[in-house]
Amino acid sequence: MNLFRSEEHVSRWLAGREPGATISVGKLSELAHAWWDDRLSPHWRPHSRDDNQAILDRLGLAGRFWRLPDAKPAAGPQPSSAATAAMQRTQCVEGSFGALSL
Repeated sequence: MNLFRSEEHVSRWLAGREPGATISVGKLSELAHAWWDDRLSPHWRPHSRDDNQAILDRLGLAGRFWRLPDAKPAAGPQPSSAATAAMQRTQCVEGSFGALSL
């Protein structure tokens, strides 16, 4: 994660590269709590892909960036590692700024 002071700081850091999704630090905190809150429970079980997608949907994290891949790899050409890396970048905005790779 990278923290930034402003959107202008994010733009400078990107240096012309395509950004991922942009979220507030507050939304990032909501995501972290929703994703990991049950982790220390004695009844914890790994979340399924559908459980995790439901978390993203419930938090209003919509769009191509926030769609988790299907459990089975799709047939056909796979994205390049550069394209995959580009899709994993997220900037957090509002007061504190950051980049998150999921």
